[in-house]
Amino acid sequence: MTSEEKMKKKILQWLVEKKDKSNKIIDEKWNIKEEDGIITAQLGNTDIKIKILFKPGFVILTLSTGLETAALEADTRLDLYRKLLLLNYRLQLARITLSGLGDEITIRTDLDLSSLGKEEFNDALTSLLLGVHLLMKEVFEEEEEGDEGEEDEEAEVQKDTGDIMDIIAKTILEGGSKENLVNLLVKKTSLTREEAKKFVDALYRAASPTKPGG
Repeated sequence: MTSEEKMKKKILQWLVEKKDKSNKIIDEKWNIKEEDGIITAQLGNTDIKIKILFKPGFVILTLSTGLETAALEADTRLDLYRKLLLLNYRLQLARITLSGLGDEITIRTDLDLSSLGKEEFNDALTSLLLGVHLLMKEVFEEEEEGDEGEEDEEAEVQKDTGDIMDIIAKTILEGGSKENLVNLLVKKTSLTREEAKKFVDALYRAASPTKPGG
C-alpha cells in the first residue's frame, strides 16, 4: 500500500467516524461516495459537497459554489475578479479559483500528505466553508447594497447555489445574528439544532484571526 493509499484510508476514517460531543466540522456526519478516483464528501443531508482528489504527495479539496461568471459583462466580471483576489488574502489554507467552461467560482485547498494530520484537515474543511461565508458576505452583500438595479443579474449568478449557502447569504444580507442563522438552518434544512450550531460556530471560529495569514 502506497503512502497516498494509506493517507486516503485515514482521511476516510476521519470523515466517517462521527463524534456527537465534538464541535469540529470533521466530526460531523459525512456521506462518502467515490467515482473515477474522486471522493465526494457530503455534509449530512445538506447540499454542501466537497470533492477530494489525491495526487502524488498531495490531497486537493474543492467546494463548488454554483456561481458561474463567464456570462457576466466584462466590466462586472473584472470588478468581481478583483474582489475575489482581495478576498483570497483573507483566507487561510483555502483560496478562491475559477473552474470549468462557465468559470465557476470554486473554493480549493491543497494539503501536503507528508505532514497532514486530523487537525489540519479539519482546518481545511472549515476554511472551505468560511470561504463560502466570506464570499457571500464580502462580495455579494456589497453588490446588493451598492446597486439594487443589478438584482436580476445577481440572482442569475446565484441561481444554482445550495440551500445552506443561500440561507447564509440571505441571513447576512438581512443583518441576521448568529442565532438567527442557526434557527434558519434548522427550519429550512435537515440539520438538527446541534448540527446547525456546530456548523455556524465553525464559521465564526474560522473568521476570527487567531492564526497568522498565509
